[in-house]
Amino acid sequence: MAHSGGLVTVEIPTLTVGLDSNIVTYLAEAMATGYDPEDDPDANLAQQRIAALRVFLHVGGLYVPPTAVLEIAGIRDAAKRQYHEMVQSALLIELTDLDKSAIEHRTAAFLSLHPDEADCRILAESEAAGLSHLLTNDGRFADRLNEATEMTILTPTALWAQLDIPTGHRPRWEPAPANPLAQQEWWRW
Repeated sequence: MAHSGGLVTVEIPTLTVGLDSNIVTYLAEAMATGYDPEDDPDANLAQQRIAALRVFLHVGGLYVPPTAVLEIAGIRDAAKRQYHEMVQSALLIELTDLDKSAIEHRTAAFLSLHPDEADCRILAESEAAGLSHLLTNDGRFADRLNEATEMTILTPTALWAQLDIPTGHRPRWEPAPANPLAQQEWWRW
């Protein structure tokens, strides 16, 4: 651990983290101009939003499986969909060129344990890409499928806690000075 101008720097383990579409939403909402967790009507989701943004800033590149991309494309509200797609395309890495046969096989296996096909496909796509973690806020999804995969399925707050990053750690990325987040303190650790 090193100190640099009052900030603590530590080595963050190399993780490859996938996001389901709800976590993309939490990340997009946390990045939205004017978002303040103190004004969030759902305190639990506010914590998930904060953690999703901190994971993005501290861990680095996050991945979006193809099924999550399709779910984002299906958002009915055009302005909300366009904002999500902008966040996704500008800041996240889309998984492509995956083994379709392996995905179908693993999706079918997961369906015997969890009834939501989209969840099962997102996990199968994340596995096919060799990701280490998948973030979701769906506890049943994680409970039912964590034992069926070598990946770790957890919430953003759980991953943030596992990282055990010391307070004051400088993130890998910071919002540019012109970004409204740069003027906020709530996301800083």
